[in-house]
Amino acid sequence: MSIRPLRILVIYYHSTSEEESRTTIRDHMRVLEFSDTPHEITYYNAYEDAPFWDTCDASRLDPPKSIRGERFDVVIIHYTFLSGCIIGPAFYRWKHLYDWIARLEALRVAFPQDEGNCAEILEEWLIDLEVHVVFSVHYRPDQPLYPTLRHHARIERCLPGYIDAARAKEIAPCLKPLAERNLDIVYRARRLPHWFGRSGLCKCRVADVVRERADALGLHTDISTRVEDVIRGSQWLNFITSSRAVIGVQGGYSAIDWRGEIKAQIERWMTKEPALSFEEVDRRLPSGWDDYSLLTVTPRHFEAVVAKTAQILIEGDYRGVLRPHEHYLPFNPDLSNVDETLEQLRDYHRVQEMVDRTYEEIYRSGRYCYTTFARTIERVIEEELSGRSRNG
Repeated sequence: MSIRPLRILVIYYHSTSEEESRTTIRDHMRVLEFSDTPHEITYYNAYEDAPFWDTCDASRLDPPKSIRGERFDVVIIHYTFLSGCIIGPAFYRWKHLYDWIARLEALRVAFPQDEGNCAEILEEWLIDLEVHVVFSVHYRPDQPLYPTLRHHARIERCLPGYIDAARAKEIAPCLKPLAERNLDIVYRARRLPHWFGRSGLCKCRVADVVRERADALGLHTDISTRVEDVIRGSQWLNFITSSRAVIGVQGGYSAIDWRGEIKAQIERWMTKEPALSFEEVDRRLPSGWDDYSLLTVTPRHFEAVVAKTAQILIEGDYRGVLRPHEHYLPFNPDLSNVDETLEQLRDYHRVQEMVDRTYEEIYRSGRYCYTTFARTIERVIEEELSGRSRNG
C-alpha cells in the first residue's frame, strides 16, 4: 500500500546523544525512516527543554520554539517520552508542560512500552493527550490494560522492536560458523527489583544457574548481571557474534503496578529489611499481584537471530515468533534440564542447522523487519487520516 509523504513530528526523551544510545532505541524511534516514502520528519527531544525533574511554567513550552508555528499531519509520541509517567509525584507537574500536544491539529499516535509499570497513570495520560492510535506491546482484549482507553482509541498490537535489515546484511559476511567461535555461552542482564515480579527475577536466575552448571560442564562463558559489565551500542552485536549461544527469557511483566503502589510498598519494606527475599515479598503482597502474562519476544532475540547465534531460552510463547527445538533450545521453566540442554551445544552440526533455519524463517522472511513494521504504521495512519477526512 502506497502512502503520500507526510509531515511527522516525533516526540522523544533522551539524555544522551543518539550515537551513545542503544541501537534498539534509535531504530525504534526512527522507524518511519525505514519506509520507502520520503516523509518529512521532525524530531523533538523533550529532555533538551524540560528534563523530568523540571517543573517550570508551562507557557515556556506552549509549544516549544523549535516547532512553534509548524503544521504536522501526524504526531508520534515515543516510549522514551511516555516513560515519564513512572518518575513519581514530580510527573504530575512535569506532564503539564506538554498539554500543548493534545491541541495540535494532527493525528496523535503513541508507542508506549513497559506498560505494566504505572499502567493506570499511563492510560490517564494517553487519554489527556487525546491519543487516536496506540501501538501497544502488551495489550490483549483478555488482559486488564487500558480498560477505558480501549473504548476511545484504536489499539494495535506490535513488538517492542524489530530487525534492521541493512545492519543484518552488513554483518552477514563477518559471521563465523558456530564451530569457529571462541565462547560457548554469553549473556548480560541486570538484577531487577522485586516489583518487576517473577518474570524479572527469572532474568537473573537463569544467569546464576547456567553460569554454575556451564562451568561444571567445562563450557566457556561470559555471563554477568553486574552493572559495570553492561555492553552498549554496536559492541553488543560484536559480543554475541563471538559466541555459539546466548541464553535468555521472554521480555515483559508478570506484575501490573497500576499507580506505583507496589513499588512504593516494596521500597518501604526493603529500607527496613534490605535482605528481604522475593518469596517473602510475594507472601506479604495481595494474592494474584504477580499472575499476569505480559510477555513478549524482544529485540535481543532478533539480534541473536541476525548474529546467527544459537539461543537457549526458558520455554515460552515468545509471541509465536520463536518455537522450541525449531528456533531455540528450551530450558524447562524450573531449569530442571539445564545440564541436558547445555550438552546439546556440543553437537555443532545440529545446532548450526537450527541457527541457519532460524535465520531464514525469522530474518530472511522479512516479517519481522523494520521496513515491514513501517508499512503497518503507514497503513494504520492512512486509514485513520482517511476516516477523519470523511468525518469532516
